[in-house]
Amino acid sequence: MEIFLPGFFKYLNIPMKNLYKILFTFSFFFTGVNVFAQTNPKANISGIILDENKKPADYVTVVLFKASDSSVVKTAFTDPNGTFGFNVPNKGSYYYKASNMGYKTVKSKTIVLTEDNQKIDFGTAQLTASTQNLKEVSVAVTKPLIERKMDKVVMNVSNSSIMSGSTALEVLQKAPGITVDQNDNISMMGKQGVLIQLDGKQTYMSSADVANLLRNMQSSDIESIELITNPSSKFDASGNSGIINIKTKKNKNGGTNGSLNGMAGYGKNFRGNAGLSLNHRTQKLNLFGNYNYGKNNRTNQIDIDRISNGKNTDTYFMQSGSSLRKQQNNNFKAGLDYFIDKKNTIGLLVNGYFNHGNEASVNNTFIGPSFVKVDSSLITNSLQQNKYNNVSYNLNYRSVLDTAGSEISADVDYSKYKGNDGSNYENDYRFANGDRIRPIKYTRNNTPSIIDIKAFKIDYNVALNKTVKLEAGVKSSWVKTDNDLQAEELINSAWQNDVKRSNQFIYDENVNAAYTNLNKQFKNTSIQIGLRVEQTNSKGNLITNNTVVERNYWDFFPTLFVQQTLSKNNQLGFSYSRRIDRPSYDALNPFIYYLDEFTYSKGNPFLNPQYTHNFELSYTLMQKYMLTVGIAGLMM
Repeated sequence: MEIFLPGFFKYLNIPMKNLYKILFTFSFFFTGVNVFAQTNPKANISGIILDENKKPADYVTVVLFKASDSSVVKTAFTDPNGTFGFNVPNKGSYYYKASNMGYKTVKSKTIVLTEDNQKIDFGTAQLTASTQNLKEVSVAVTKPLIERKMDKVVMNVSNSSIMSGSTALEVLQKAPGITVDQNDNISMMGKQGVLIQLDGKQTYMSSADVANLLRNMQSSDIESIELITNPSSKFDASGNSGIINIKTKKNKNGGTNGSLNGMAGYGKNFRGNAGLSLNHRTQKLNLFGNYNYGKNNRTNQIDIDRISNGKNTDTYFMQSGSSLRKQQNNNFKAGLDYFIDKKNTIGLLVNGYFNHGNEASVNNTFIGPSFVKVDSSLITNSLQQNKYNNVSYNLNYRSVLDTAGSEISADVDYSKYKGNDGSNYENDYRFANGDRIRPIKYTRNNTPSIIDIKAFKIDYNVALNKTVKLEAGVKSSWVKTDNDLQAEELINSAWQNDVKRSNQFIYDENVNAAYTNLNKQFKNTSIQIGLRVEQTNSKGNLITNNTVVERNYWDFFPTLFVQQTLSKNNQLGFSYSRRIDRPSYDALNPFIYYLDEFTYSKGNPFLNPQYTHNFELSYTLMQKYMLTVGIAGLMM
């Protein structure tokens, strides 16, 4: 259970120098329970799992599936009472599978959620021991789907057959504590502002671009996903709700080998993907590469009811729409590692994607003095086409300094992203009787965008003695985004520029950082203190009206972690960290994006960063159950 007020204050233009809110987060973390904040849950599904002795079975993995296409909806664990629960936002048919080591997998019956039946109890299911007589025994260690560690939760995607055929974004939706809303905004434990990393490297992209990147990455490329709720000073200070690190697969087998995979499925729409992976490894050199193709069709439904307050009367809008998105994705990765000797390695990596698709939408908006009385309507038909290309380069070096684990590493990164979104809109206004109010209005947008990213970092860690470890490093990054909105309206059979909506926005950001961490291990106590210093230089330029917003500021981000072992099965922990949530590029972008003439979104280039002070006190029982009490203070 978690109670949290989301940090949306950064989006408000409040005339106060500082806004300080104390947000109390009271969380019960049971390794066997997946109870987290959901986005607009409408229905609840629950049940109980018993063992072969008819006693409550805890820590049983329960996976909820859609009956229509057997796709994974969410994962959870049972608690000490054998109970599990899911909050689902959509009506439909569902079933679950429960599994635990040493037992046969249990599959439930299919249940149906309707508007009138919002709460379903599967009842009680009993596990059966799996026994088999073998002449020879071969023991293989397989990681569970979900691992809970002291500083993070790890989702082992590569070991899960139920994740096959999914995109990285869909895998995240099934992770415990993670929600993805209808606008592809990712939240962890109810809080937005999550920092997404790939193999420990920040993406530097807007939330929309990150969602597009994850939507184009196949689960077959992912080794594991790390969910880090309270990062140390080693990590970038961005993101007030932690870090999600997606680790891709690496082949360590010797010689020449490869794999070919493919998947196709059809539920309401078709989806399929295929991939080829090759690897050649010798004593001095490792060459690797892969290519994946995916095709995905997706249907979306949107329903919005809202009231526009006027001086004398209010206007009511009832909007309902549907869309069909068709996307084709091409992803590639190639690289090499050269082993100079046993302690030194240099590597080169190139990866990217080139994708295209379209989305056809129909939106009906009924307008009137109340929700039950309609005097006019707006029918909006739209067709959006997109094309995205990205190529990233990484040069890396790693040197092991001694047998105690001391090492130094360096990375140089360059990435260029190009995208182009084209949209065509048809707006048809009608009276309640169906007569047309005015001629159909035709508009179109073309939005080319370019993101240029450069970064380098050096990390050094050394074991000063058996109980003291020091970490230090520096990092600099330069990001430039160029978004050009070209809006036109069809007037007298000719397309003319719409000067009110056309605009070009260029944003430059440079962040320079240095950090240090010192870890001391006592007999029953471990203490880690750290400090990260970041200097930020940013410049936003509205080309059309020549408005420039520049910012330059320094920030200090201390961290403290204390872990006390009371006994073999009892541990206490305390942590503190200061974080920053810089406005995303799309939140700063002042472009107006229309769903129809009454529904649009627009960024604000004058948004300020938001700071968070996170305090957590935790208790761990038997390395399995964790109780955490947290306080998060927000300051603008």
